[in-house]
Amino acid sequence: MTFSTKRSHGIAPALIAALTVLAPLTARAYELKVPWRGDSLPQLSYMKTRGHINYNCLANGHGLCALDISGVRWDNATNAYSSYKEGATAPLGEYDKVDWGMPLYSPVEGEIIACFRNLPDDNDDGSEPIACPNLAGDGTDKCSDGGNHLVIRTFDNHTVTLAHLQQHSIPSDLCPITDSLLFDDQPKYCNLPDWHGVLVEGARLDHRGFAPIPVRKGDFVGRIGLSGRVTGTHLHMSAVEITMDPDGNTCGLSRPIEFVEAWSQDQTPGVAPTATNWDRLSGAVLPFNGTTYLLWPDPLGPKVDELGMEYGTAPALALSTTGGVAAYRNQAGNLAVNAMLFDASGNITLGTPEEEGAIGDVALSTLSDSSRHVIAAVQTGGTAKLKLIPYFVTTTAGLVRGVSRTESTTGIGQVEATEPPSHDGIVVAIQNGTNAMSVISYGATFTGTEEITVNRLASAASATAISDLGVATVTVGRGPNEWFDSWQGVVTVERRSSDNTLWVRSWQIDSTGSTVTLVDSEQARDINTDAAFTVSDVDVSVARTGSEGGVSLLSREVAVVSAATSSGLRVQTWQITSTGQLSAIDQWDAEGVAEVSSARVGASDTLIGARTSGGSLRMISFHVGPDGELGRAGTRTTAGSILGLEVDGVDSAQNAMVLALCPTSEVTLNHYFTNYSSLY
Repeated sequence: MTFSTKRSHGIAPALIAALTVLAPLTARAYELKVPWRGDSLPQLSYMKTRGHINYNCLANGHGLCALDISGVRWDNATNAYSSYKEGATAPLGEYDKVDWGMPLYSPVEGEIIACFRNLPDDNDDGSEPIACPNLAGDGTDKCSDGGNHLVIRTFDNHTVTLAHLQQHSIPSDLCPITDSLLFDDQPKYCNLPDWHGVLVEGARLDHRGFAPIPVRKGDFVGRIGLSGRVTGTHLHMSAVEITMDPDGNTCGLSRPIEFVEAWSQDQTPGVAPTATNWDRLSGAVLPFNGTTYLLWPDPLGPKVDELGMEYGTAPALALSTTGGVAAYRNQAGNLAVNAMLFDASGNITLGTPEEEGAIGDVALSTLSDSSRHVIAAVQTGGTAKLKLIPYFVTTTAGLVRGVSRTESTTGIGQVEATEPPSHDGIVVAIQNGTNAMSVISYGATFTGTEEITVNRLASAASATAISDLGVATVTVGRGPNEWFDSWQGVVTVERRSSDNTLWVRSWQIDSTGSTVTLVDSEQARDINTDAAFTVSDVDVSVARTGSEGGVSLLSREVAVVSAATSSGLRVQTWQITSTGQLSAIDQWDAEGVAEVSSARVGASDTLIGARTSGGSLRMISFHVGPDGELGRAGTRTTAGSILGLEVDGVDSAQNAMVLALCPTSEVTLNHYFTNYSSLY
């Protein structure tokens, strides 16, 4: 990943001063992401917790509030849970455990202020390593209890500790301490009554001459290991509310952890976990009463239904709160349109497909998230004209076709569509007859409650040839200090035909949709090097900037631009000011992908569906913070391979869907429940 050079991660002097005087008035739980991802473990493997041995989290900040979290696998062959990896053979040791070496990611944004990375792990049989055998009895030859660990100081007066990590797994740029051993005779200092020390003296970066090291939510920080005082591989995790004593020591009060954007399910011996039994974790402390909880880490939750359809290409999706429409080019080359409904369990009901004439490409958009009206924008076969076909989804998953409209211009290419910012209708972005981009605003005239007619209202065009494009709606465009005025329109992304570089444009659309104006065009550049870069596939969605401590500081939207580059997935956030001016805010670089499709799935979240370089389907969630900064909120990779995809989501209904093209050329609908939270 790449750090933005436009965001400071340093802790302000005023915050340091506040830490020296603040003390909690009441006990408060601390909300956290789980520190692993959906792709951290193989299929049918999970993390589990029942709190901690002797868990006793007291309201006054004392007692034991930490969690021990370990791995488990459901074995279909034995109908039982196992702590060992599939295929492990006797004699089984600690290094055969499901969670041994599992990658971990920062659950918060903050700064590492203490760490250690070089302690040896316990031996495979669980015995103490030779380097610290614990024979003296006074801690002088015993590895530090927490083993390899890191302590992250957040920007809201807390620390989060991840402990017992694998030797050398914490990146050296996050933990520059080079000592080989850290013994248990190292104290934790705090000179305040009723508070306890937080940092092991020998692990403090400030006492080693290092400044705090910035870390972002979703950064890789290490792997689960067997270091320190352990009785098996696991992650030890704790959250502490902090203040500073007069000597500059970090003092803390323990706080219970509330996981957000994750899922839990009771682990019952001999009973496999099911998709419908996962409960959303949205900021509530799990009741540690002897129950063992399985944990699913991603806001993109369980797949609750999957339906195969027929041969197809050019997938398109448009979801509403109760269902939606899927469309594609079928084996005959014609447009196939399917209405669908969801029940409370997430099961999909498909209606009878409607078939239109020959097409080359198709895009879909609803009139709004709650609307049953969907408009298909298609590139017709043969003459390649733009055709608009409105549909209404009935309560029985039927389709009522409205009055279509076909434009006279021929030779268009790719088609994308989105909702208008304020009027009823659709906004279509196309590769026009000169291979440049046109943005067209259409209105919708209602005939009763079901049928609509599409009317062309306005359009504008660029002059540069393109080879790929995407479009997304902006309803509240404003800069960070613009409190009153806002901008409405659409943002487009394009791959230039001449050099394959990525460009971002803003197009203003008035409240009635009767004018479209190209406002700004900017070439996307690497935020760190200021160099233009080439892309092979592009898309764009929009997200609201997140809250700070649960409080929204300023309601505004940013564009989330995703692109497949030669070095991997690149995601950028772009600011749109109240006058429609564009500028890049933040950037995140990730693993290699060949194709991208993105959708807004939470108020401040984007889901990027990607076909990886190896052909797998990978779904990556990104959260947008208060300043437009990116955090990687989740990742999951499905088994098998795909040839293409389209994603869509509805944050108010906590649903997301992937329409995937399988190697057998079958179009498959995959429906997921979601748990995206503004508190992340």
